Amino acid sequence: VQGHREVKQVITPHLVFDDTREAIKWYERAFKATDVQLMPLDDDPKGRLIHASFKVYGGTVFAADAFPEWDEGTKTVQQHGKHSPCDLYIQLDKPEDVDEACKVAVDAGGKLAMPVDDQFWGDRYGGVKDPFGFTWSFAATIDAERTKKAADEWKKFRQQMAAGGGGAAGGAAAAAAA
Repeated sequence: VQGHREVKQVITPHLVFDDTREAIKWYERAFKATDVQLMPLDDDPKGRLIHASFKVYGGTVFAADAFPEWDEGTKTVQQHGKHSPCDLYIQLDKPEDVDEACKVAVDAGGKLAMPVDDQFWGDRYGGVKDPFGFTWSFAATIDAERTKKAADEWKKFRQQMAAGGGGAAGGAAAAAAA
């Protein structure tokens, strides 16, 4: 799995918020969002945004305020349930970038959704849930030696679970599976 992908953005997420302006301010603090563009709906008495865009780690994100009076597709995560059923995945250049991205997002008020650790699939990986219900996953490819160690820990954990022993999990992926 080592060196398993080169990521090129071909899909753009479109996120819906109660207050897109507030969300973008948080993304500016947590993810250093740039190139912010806002398009308010001219005749909306609430001043809601019908469209916005910004960049996070070089990738474009679209956003809009909720218009629940229009259809199901314009509701927020909270209007649908507790959290989004999809994660936003960001591939970073260096493993240490994952630690930094998660730390900055948590310091800005996000909640750690998955502790940062080396994973059996060949990435340093961690996740943060933002205040709006979206989980942002960060990853960077690790070397073969680190991948093997994480895979060995994962295998040991799975064997302990199969034997009914539970025990200490190796790696964050093992902890998340518990």
